[in-house]
Amino acid sequence: FIGISSFILPRKFYFRIPLRSGGITTRRTLGEEHPDYANRLNNLAALLMDTGYADEVEPLYREALTILEAVFGAEHPDTQTVRENLAWLLANRSDTGDATPRDTPL
Repeated sequence: FIGISSFILPRKFYFRIPLRSGGITTRRTLGEEHPDYANRLNNLAALLMDTGYADEVEPLYREALTILEAVFGAEHPDTQTVRENLAWLLANRSDTGDATPRDTPL
């Protein structure tokens, strides 16, 4: 998918259409409360950060965090990873909010 779209779309849009449509398929297949869906949201958020779309990342991290906390709990490694990713994002925007990593004293 990405290879085909790279010939049609400008470089900044390589990943957007295939990943976003894939996310919809995953949500329909797995359900919105499935941990694999949450992990894919986390991965998409990381990709968006790396490609300069930081303004679209926070809602993805927050949705992933909500799902993983409900499924695994706050102390699970996957939950902590997403929480730390969100905390890093917010810290770099000077807005730590409610994303303090669990290994840091509150």
